[in-house]
Amino acid sequence: SEFNVILDVLSSVAVAPIIEEISKGIFVYLLSRTKHFDGPLDGLIYGAMVGTGFAAGENLQYGFGQADLLTGVAVTFIRSVVQITGHPLYTGIVGVGIGIAQRWYDQNDSIRKSYRLYFAYLKYAIILHSLWNASSYLTNNFLLGLLIMVIMVIFNVIVLVKLVNRNTIFDNYSVESRRKILQKEIELDDEKAYRIKNPEIGRASCRERV
Repeated sequence: SEFNVILDVLSSVAVAPIIEEISKGIFVYLLSRTKHFDGPLDGLIYGAMVGTGFAAGENLQYGFGQADLLTGVAVTFIRSVVQITGHPLYTGIVGVGIGIAQRWYDQNDSIRKSYRLYFAYLKYAIILHSLWNASSYLTNNFLLGLLIMVIMVIFNVIVLVKLVNRNTIFDNYSVESRRKILQKEIELDDEKAYRIKNPEIGRASCRERV
């Protein structure tokens, strides 16, 4: 019936993306608690891994749900190729949000701002996921539907490339900043240790300032 169609569209476009991205985000967050997690680029990689695993399970679920083996294999294969930038990208975006939120909290100790950063990226992932699901309802024409799907895949690839480039630069800048800070701390510690071993230099320095 028409009501069931509307319910199916709402479930696919509005409900599923929210539930799936929050659920996958929980796994990325758990992975982010390890000592190896270090910033948004790691978040993108970890998120893409979680998204790929989720996509594989979902594709198999759709495949096993078909009437015969051949159709099931075909559906699984097509979904695996078409959605190669789907779930990995969406969950990767969530992972970037987790990485940026953790980096912000470490540097500024602001839990409220960290949550706001995370939810901004989560919202972005949900919107992209919703648009992808909505694209399958735009037309019943196979060729037009295929064209829309190709456009969505190209768009996802562009977003993914921009995310990788942006967060690689961000991570490199952060690593370089931390290296400079650490080097400065080492130099200060060395100077302090030298002055302790040579107190006459410290006294001379104080007289010069006077």
